[in-house]
Order: sequence, then structure tokens, then C-alpha cells
Amino acid sequence: MSTNDDIRLLLCDPATLGEMTADGVHGRFALAGCVHNPDMFGAVEAAPGLYLLPETGWREGAALCVGEARPVGDDAGLGTTVSATQKGALRHRLEGAPCWKGKGYLLFFDTANDYRIIFPRPTREKLAEHYRAFESSPSLRNFNFEYHAFVLCRAIGRETLDGLDVLDVASGNGSFLSVLRGKGAHVTGFEPSESECREAAKSGLELINAPFTPAMLPEGRQYDVVIAGNIFEHVPDPVPFMERIRARLKPGGWLFFQIPNDFNAIQMKYLERSGSDAWFVAPPDHLNYWDVPQARRFVDAQGFDVVHEEAQFPIEMFLLMGMDYRKQPELGRQAHLMRCAFEDSFADDMGTLSRFYASLIGGGFGRDYVAVLRKRP
Repeated sequence: MSTNDDIRLLLCDPATLGEMTADGVHGRFALAGCVHNPDMFGAVEAAPGLYLLPETGWREGAALCVGEARPVGDDAGLGTTVSATQKGALRHRLEGAPCWKGKGYLLFFDTANDYRIIFPRPTREKLAEHYRAFESSPSLRNFNFEYHAFVLCRAIGRETLDGLDVLDVASGNGSFLSVLRGKGAHVTGFEPSESECREAAKSGLELINAPFTPAMLPEGRQYDVVIAGNIFEHVPDPVPFMERIRARLKPGGWLFFQIPNDFNAIQMKYLERSGSDAWFVAPPDHLNYWDVPQARRFVDAQGFDVVHEEAQFPIEMFLLMGMDYRKQPELGRQAHLMRCAFEDSFADDMGTLSRFYASLIGGGFGRDYVAVLRKRP
């Protein structure tokens, strides 16, 4: 990624679109001249009046700042606060946030919430349509689910899950829930994809065919364990989503939490050496991005203690070892099989594998951040 001249633009309410300007190194930008493409951008769900509508001038590595609304002709410098009329529309504080443009989206670091976000946010209707039609790639390998069940049980101090109520907020085809059910848990799962629910039914799992919707559960029902595996990168509002999860956990309940570890040191070293684009930025599937320190701060801020944390296999290290599957996609399968062979070697000694992955996460390495969390009182 190249770094070019910083550009400062203004987040504004379309009602005042013709009256706002922003200052930058390339001069004054009149937002009245910006283009609104509703198919590409759409409205922000929780703030229908908020748009980012640049016509020209975006650069990789540019900086975007939230500023103060002011009329054309005002010679004062761009402020760092918003007017009262705009304050209600701004959902994210993006002051001084680095941004990258690609695939019709912009990526910022959200300094209010301490993680990177895609903008604009797809509407809930578009996301629902997208995930209803989702189909996962078939896999005959169940190691990760067996392994993560081991990690979960060990972290909560149990050999089985007999008698525990487990809720999975994004079940996929039910593979992980099936393993947990086999360990004695009473399981409930949500899944928006119709095909994934049909696949889960083949193993006797009747999932709730919907995104996680607490109102569809019995009133006041709480669970001993909630599974949130690779879901937070997909949801438009991670903080309220976590609040809904927390409300459904019993006092002292456990959360199995997994998110991609993006912008990690291995990825960034590869980008530096190869000049590649940030392939792991993948909207509209992934809307939010954390590295390990950000993930730790996020769960702490939401009222959870980390009981155990570890990495997933750092698959990107192959990119720095002469197996550039980004430039030669045919090498991707070989890298995957090598990862499988490594992990399968520890099928009868998962504790050792877990210690290895825990050592990686201590340095911020690994493709995913995996943690077992406990709800604070």
C-alpha cells in the first residue's frame, strides 16, 4: 500500500449536502459536487442521514477526519467537533483515521471503538439477503471443531459438557454444535443461511433459521456457554451485538470467542515486501477488523475476563517462506494440507498444540484470535 497526500473530508447529513465543505492539501472540496451511488453505498442503518460521498481525490493511505459542519465561505480551519444538528448522525469517530479504498468500500480505524471498520455499512436488508444465500465450502475435516471443544472444556475445567446449555449465535452447518452435543451439552443455534440449516438437519440439528435474534428465544432464557465463532467481523454493530450476547449468558457464564487476527505482523510484512493489496480486507463479508491487542481491549470493555487465549495456525507465514499462494493460487491447497498435517500430528496430544498456539498469540501471531471468556458480574 502506498502512502500519498492526506485528504481531509467531512461526514455530513445529506440534508445539508450543498452547504458543507472540507479543507485538505488539495484545496477545498465542496460536498455538493459529490456523487451518491445508492447501489454502492446505501444509507447507514442506524443513522440514515449519514453518507460518505467522495467524487474524486481518494488515495490509499489517506486520512479522513470528522469535522465541524460549516457553510461554504467560512475561512476557519476544519474543526474536530460536530455541530448539534449533525451529532446525532455520526456513529463512529474517525478523526485522523487511515483509510484504504477498494471494492467500492473504505476502511478506517475507528478511534472511538478501537478497531477498523468498513464504510459504508451495508443495510441490514442487504446483509440478510447476502447471508440467506450463503453456502459454505464442503469439508471432510472435523479437527478444528474437536480441537476447539477440547480448548473450551479445558478452559472451563470440565471433561464433558453434561447438563450445560449452549447457544451458538452463528452455527454454520452445525459442525461445532454437533461436537458439543456429543459432549453432553443441550444445544441451540441460530443460522441465517437456509442451505446451512438444511445441512445441519442431516445430523439431527434443528437450527433457528435467522440471524441471532434474542427475541426468538424464550423470555429470560440464559445459557451456560455462548459460541461466537467468526461472527463479529460480519455484524454491522459489534458492541450492541456483544451486549445482546452478554444478556443471554448466565452469571459467570462462558463465551467462546473467535475473530480473524487482521493487520497482524506477518500480513503486514508480506504487504511490505510484495506490494500486494490487503487481500484479507473482504467487504461486504467482513465489516470489522481487529488485531490481538484490539481484540483484548474489546472483550475487556464489554465486561469479560479472558480465561484462556490462543491463536489459530499462522497460515500467512507460508507467504514469507517461498509459497506465495496469493500470486500462485494453486499453492493454496498445498499450504492447507501442510497445516492439516501439522495439526493432525497432535490429535492425541491437543494440550501440547494448545500451548504452542498460546505462545503464538502472546506475540500477536496467528490467523485467528481464539479466547474463552467469562462474564463479569
